[in-house]
Formats: sequence, C-alpha cells, structure tokens
Amino acid sequence: MPDSSLALWPPKVSTQWHFYAAYGKGNRQEVGRWFLIDENGMSGENIEVIEDYEYITFLQGGEKPNRPAAMMLKDSNNSECGVAVLTKFDEQEVFTKNASMAMDLGTSNTSFAYSIDESEPKSLLFSLSPEMVWGDPPAKGFDEPGFVPFSWNVKKGFYPTILLSRKGVGLEKVKPSEVQIKHVFQVDIPTLRSNIAQVMGGQLKEFWDFHQNLKWDFDQQSAYRTLFLERSLLYAHAEMFFTHHALPSSYVFTFPLAFSPSARKEFHQEARRTIEKLRALCCPSADKFNYVSEVDESTAIAASSRATAGGKGILEVFVDIGGGTSDIAIRHDNRFLVLDSVRVAGKSFFKFADKSFNEPVYGDAQFKKHLTKILSSTSEVDVEALYKSSKQAVNAELGTIYSVLINQTKDEDFTAKEGKILEEGMGRPSYIKYRSSLFFRHILTYALIQACAAVIDNKATLSNGINIILSGNAWGLLMFAELRRAKNMIKEECKQILKYIVDALLKSESLKDEEYRYLEKLHVFNITLLNEDDLKKAKTSVAIGALMALTRNGQVARQPEEASTSPYAGITMKNVKINEYDPITIRWCDRWGFQEIRHKVGFAFDQIDSFEIEEPQDLGICIDQLLSVFTCQCNIARPDKDQLPAEEWQSINSTLLAGGIYLQDLKPKYSPINYFLSKVLYPDDRGHYYLEELAKINKTFKPAG
Repeated sequence: MPDSSLALWPPKVSTQWHFYAAYGKGNRQEVGRWFLIDENGMSGENIEVIEDYEYITFLQGGEKPNRPAAMMLKDSNNSECGVAVLTKFDEQEVFTKNASMAMDLGTSNTSFAYSIDESEPKSLLFSLSPEMVWGDPPAKGFDEPGFVPFSWNVKKGFYPTILLSRKGVGLEKVKPSEVQIKHVFQVDIPTLRSNIAQVMGGQLKEFWDFHQNLKWDFDQQSAYRTLFLERSLLYAHAEMFFTHHALPSSYVFTFPLAFSPSARKEFHQEARRTIEKLRALCCPSADKFNYVSEVDESTAIAASSRATAGGKGILEVFVDIGGGTSDIAIRHDNRFLVLDSVRVAGKSFFKFADKSFNEPVYGDAQFKKHLTKILSSTSEVDVEALYKSSKQAVNAELGTIYSVLINQTKDEDFTAKEGKILEEGMGRPSYIKYRSSLFFRHILTYALIQACAAVIDNKATLSNGINIILSGNAWGLLMFAELRRAKNMIKEECKQILKYIVDALLKSESLKDEEYRYLEKLHVFNITLLNEDDLKKAKTSVAIGALMALTRNGQVARQPEEASTSPYAGITMKNVKINEYDPITIRWCDRWGFQEIRHKVGFAFDQIDSFEIEEPQDLGICIDQLLSVFTCQCNIARPDKDQLPAEEWQSINSTLLAGGIYLQDLKPKYSPINYFLSKVLYPDDRGHYYLEELAKINKTFKPAG
C-alpha cells in the first residue's frame, strides 16, 4: 500500500490514559480502512475526514485500560481483510496528581502554564508528535492541518488564537454543547505548526474556513471557541500526562474585567464543560478537579510580579496591554486597590494601522516597509501583498497577520530589526508614528489617573513613589512610535504624564487642600518592562501569574470582604440625580461601583432606573480638565495646549452627559473616564473621528488631495 499512511497519537500509552487516535490517508477503494483494536480486542470508531481519502480511527473512554494493540484492515465493502499487531509502545504512568494548569485565552495569543507539587509555574510547551505506523511522515514544511502537528511551533510558550474548520461538514450548525470528538478533528490550530505562513496566504481556502476573534465570540449558536478550547486542552492534557507525568487537579482560566457578567459566566461554563469532557475521554478514572474562576487577567499579571511587592511607601501599577483589552491593577501595601480593564489594546492599534493599507496617509510607505522588515523571518515577506490576499481569501485582520508572522520571528532577529527601524525612523510627517505615540501615552495616562485617585482615596503617603510594571505583547510595537523598548524611556514619558495630570487637577480646582499633599511629591520610582530583555515574558506572565495567585490548597487568596477594587470615576460630575433622590456630586476620585454609588446617595436600592447629569453652561470646553490631558497630548508642538475645536468638545460632552451610557442591566458598567477613552477616543464602530481630526490639525493624517 505505497499510497497510504497511518500515524498514531499519542506516541506513548498508559493504563490510565484512554484516548488514542490514528490518522490515515489513502483512497478507500484501493487501500481500505484501518481500525484500531485495543488490548481487550475491542474495535475503535472510524470517521471520514475527507470522504474516501482521509480518515481518523480512535479508541476512547471506558473503565478498562484500552491501549492500542493491533489494527484491523477492512476493504471498501467493510469486509475484514486481516490484522496487524502493533509493536509495544513506551509505557507511561502518572507519578503525581498534585498539579495545576492555567490557560490564558488571549485575543491575539493563547498560552498555558503548569505547576507540579507547588513548584514555580512554567510555560507549558507542546512536543508530542504522532508516531508513524505506516508510511512516511510529512516532509519538512508540508505538515498539513488536520491531525496533530508532526512539527510543533511553540518555542515561545504561546501561539496565535486562530482556528481553521473544514468546509462542508456542517460545523457551522453545531452548538457548543453538541461538540463531539469527531468535531474536534474537523478543526485545526494552524499556528501550532511550523509552516504557518500558508494559512495567511489563502492556499487553504478551498478546504478550510478561517476564524479569528475567538475570545470575544459569545454566540451561543457557534461552537468555534469551544472547538479551539477542546483542541488546545487535548494537547495540554496529553503533554502534562506523558511528558510531565501529571494530571491537573486544579485549573485556572483567566478572564478580562471587560467581560460582562453574562459573558464571564458563559466563558467559565464553557471551560469547565470542556475540562469535564476531556477528563472523561482521556482519564475517566481521575479524581474530581478544582476549577478556579476568580482570577482576572489584571490579578494574574500582578501576581506574576509578586516578588517585587512593596510596602506602604510604594504604589504598584500593573498595565497589561493585550490584544483585546488593557488590564490595570493597582496594589499598595500588598493589597489590590483597583482592578480594571479598558477596551483599548492591540486591536485598537491595528485598526488605525490598517489605514496605511487602505487609503493614503502620511508615511504609509515607510510603515509598510518597516512592517515587512519586522515580520520577515528567513525570507522577506511582502506584507502588503499578503495583507491583500489574506483579506480576500480568509478576511484576516492586520493584527491577526502580525501575530501569526511575529510568532515565527526569533527574539534576537526582532531586536536587531527593531533597532534598525528606530535608527531610520518613521518619516516626517507620519500618521502611524503620531497615532502610535498617542496609543501608548493614552493607556499610561488612564492608568496613572486611576493611580492618583487611589492615592487620595486611601490617603497613601508614598515615600518611594510609583512602581509601574508593564506586560503584554503590544509593548513590542513601541518602535512604530519611535520609542525604544526600554524602561528609562517609558519612565520619562510617565513622569511627564503624571505632571500633566496633577496640573490639570490644580487647574480645575478638583483637589481639596488636604488632598494635594498626597500628590505634590508623587513621582515615578521605577519602571519594570517585562519584555525589555525577554520578549515572550510579556505574554506568558498572565498564565504563569494565574497559578501564582493560588494558595497552597488551590484557592485564590482573597482580600477582606469590605475591600473594594472598583475603578475610579476619573472625571467629576456635579448634581447627578439617581432614582429621584437628591442630587449628588461624583468626584473624579470616587469609586465607580454600585455599592459605592448607593452609599454616596445614602439610600439602599436594588437598581438604577435613572441617571441624570447636570449640563454645564459651556459645552464648548471639556467638562473636566482630566479629559484634556488626553487631547493635549495630541498637540505635537505644545502638549500643554488643547487643540480640539469647541464643536468637537460639544459633541463629546453631550455624549458623556448621557447617563444611560454608563449603565448595563441597571447597574454601573463603564466608568466615565473608561467610556471616554474606549468608546469616544477609540470607538469600535465608527472609526477614530476625534483623533483623526487632531491628526489633521497636526498635519499628520492625509496628504493634500
């Protein structure tokens, strides 16, 4: 049978592991079909992957050990033709059950971490490749999607979050609760393979559909996120079992605070259901497991840096810029004061960067040249051509293309190319440089406003100032702002931003006399940039930190019940009338949470039916000077002067004074400053109007004509 092949996975066996799959190729009429036979003489199930050519035979579940012992050949008429006895495989037993595993499902990238017997958490890498039973393995560079990768691409400890699903098999009709093992082998995670560039070029369009944005896909009728989880967790469990001799007894799935309560609940239900299914499939005799649902991404990234935890004299500000959210955590005296999440992150960056490929903007050629340079590994990639073909073939977003290609780039190559880009610069003028600079400064501004509010609210006298810890892959994009990936450079930026914030508070008379003394000597003590020396650390620290957040008994260390971590309002709103109660003033340093607002009103109520904000006399200027800190930074020549026209402020102010925008399910959702940043300056649905208006004023947007 020279035109057929068969590969078995996992390549090891155990009496405690009960799932084995073999992937076969060959014309059914000519070579028939192999069926796996277990040690009890029971035949496995077969499914056709590509009708009459590719198939999978698998053994699953059951209480008895079911190690593969033989293969039965059946012809095209399903008649038995013979049996081939398998040689003995490596025998594996689990040596410990005291293990924990964490999964960080990111918008752009996904990573796993594990800990055994309370050891220091590490990134989980995949290495188990199929064993060829018949035929030859794929030639290097031709590892087609479908079965388990023969050549893994996980050296960095994370992989881009995209999925392929086979066309014509009806997966679009499968609901998450209906997913079966056959469906799991009708999808593929192509970025786990060493030859992933072909995915973006659209060569696979004839047979595969392409799925991105899996993290934020809450469609209960769509199973693609579930399939991504199941495929990933199947690999992770096999790696834990056969490589690390362990089966997790505790699981942690991190989530962004930007998830709504319903989205968070659905996500954890989906994850728990997937774990239960896989444990029943692979290790049905395993003990019960502990599922931890309380670790948000902000807490995880802060926990990953717990070794630097300071005392009363220092405030720690954690900023993790991911693909979909930037997560903020503020800690003082080993207690979290703020846990927050804002929808300005990698997707926002690539949304304005996308303009360079779709319309003429200043510096577009230079940006595309630099992007091509940074994304080229062994040979140069024409990013513009790849973008156009990928957009047409699989509707791939620019951020997805970037995450796929950058995953192949070696850290030392990235650093060298980054240095050359910084030497050459982005050109003058440059729309991407302008917007990239604002992107990082705006996120830091938001975090520092929350930090200042926390200092005043907690009456914290900081002898050592603020320590800022920066994580997330997006910090690797600093070069497009002509900013070096170096903590000293970011420290200078933060010092200037902090000065702007305090000056704005003084100008608006928003500080009481006794409050000013907490801010007058406030300074940035230190910057920790996690990817300054190790690029992968910025991403893998979330999953690793999730395990570090656990106590010895697998639970999350909790703060006192009365301790709030709600974010602060960020702007002052006067004469706010809630549910017909007497008007109140919500100050910029007041917490934005249901219990806090209820306490401020002075009455207990179950929901907010009405939220009315008094309109100031002049809508042509910002309703709070803290808002101008964001827009003043848009002025290249004088970042202390706001250039946004009065009519634009009138539009923004009218939006921010509509109280209903801050509520969801009759409870507070976005804080006012969060809404201003993530919905007004960086909206999802209608471009970037205000920032583009300022780009035009600063002559960095479009060439004339």
